[in-house]
Amino acid sequence: MIPTTPMIRITAILTLTATLTLGSGCSDDASGPREIETGPSAVTEAGSLERPRIQAEPAQLEFGKLLRGVTETGEFRVRNVGSAPLIINMVRTVCGCTIAKLIAPDGSSMVPKKDAPPDPSGLITLQPDEAARVVIELLTAEQALGDLHKNVSIHTNDPMNAVLRLGMHAVLAAPFVIEPSELLFGEIARGETKTLTTRVSAAELADAAITGAEGPEWAEVSVRRIEGDRFAIDVRLREDAPVGYLKGDLKANVDHPSFDSFLVPIFATVKSRLRFDTGNALNRERLDFELLRPGVAKTVSVTVENGPGDASFLVTGAEIDSKHESLLHAEVVTLEDGRRYRVDVTVTASPELKFLRGTLRIRTDHADQPAKNIPFQGWVDPDQTDR
Repeated sequence: MIPTTPMIRITAILTLTATLTLGSGCSDDASGPREIETGPSAVTEAGSLERPRIQAEPAQLEFGKLLRGVTETGEFRVRNVGSAPLIINMVRTVCGCTIAKLIAPDGSSMVPKKDAPPDPSGLITLQPDEAARVVIELLTAEQALGDLHKNVSIHTNDPMNAVLRLGMHAVLAAPFVIEPSELLFGEIARGETKTLTTRVSAAELADAAITGAEGPEWAEVSVRRIEGDRFAIDVRLREDAPVGYLKGDLKANVDHPSFDSFLVPIFATVKSRLRFDTGNALNRERLDFELLRPGVAKTVSVTVENGPGDASFLVTGAEIDSKHESLLHAEVVTLEDGRRYRVDVTVTASPELKFLRGTLRIRTDHADQPAKNIPFQGWVDPDQTDR
């Protein structure tokens, strides 16, 4: 007798189990053995489920070369290629330079709010094989020259592609080459004048011409053609330009169907012929009390004088503007009548005071500067008191 190996015993048990399972003794049907019905597999079931599916053409809009300042339009076509309704919940752009309009199959349209969350109820619903349009406006005025990449995202109920991102690409070129692109007069004394010139080329625009220009009231502007599509714009700072920091724009008018004008920033600092000197090495027009001791008076001063040969003037008064003005006193001292004055500002800090800040306003009868504001500041050392 041949011994039974373990493997032979396992095989016999498996065979017996299979026979008992399929035999008539385990069947409720007395007619004999029952056939096993094989249902659809999980893969087959998943394949038969209906679902929406989004598809867009093109995947990217290529605008090519654009002149900065124009508004260009393009269009994506979004189709439901699935077998269940496709719900578009949101169309979102990346910045204010792009505007997206969603147009439904029936022609109705909407511009979704940029910061709104996706709408679960849907903006529009596309039945199988229906298509919507997403019309894009690309605003280029504030964009940097060169390659421009933007995108728009479409949020839907497609379980395999809930957020579809579509791209846009353009190469921005300057319609005008402006050199220099800003006019910087720097510091100039009131009553003096200065002229700066910017040169403009309109080579990118066929038959474009600069027909005129205008500037702020403190500047005079004129245009001249150099040759062909090249122009020069001269800007002269007026002698009566007001004292202070001046900022404005030169506006050049253009004869062209796509562009009617362009701007060139202008900057100037007009200094009064009066000189204000606090002795502060960092800023001659700021008073600094530095460290104050409670109960101890401290005085800082600013001198006011005009230039050689200028008409005489008067310092007519001085005022303090500060929430601690009750602790401060200003006094005008004549050093040279009609030419030099000194304004003293004295403070006696209280123990409760930690920081002192305010403005000294000096009034004069000088045409350049009837009033001048001088800021002041100081700190109080609480550990030092008047003993």
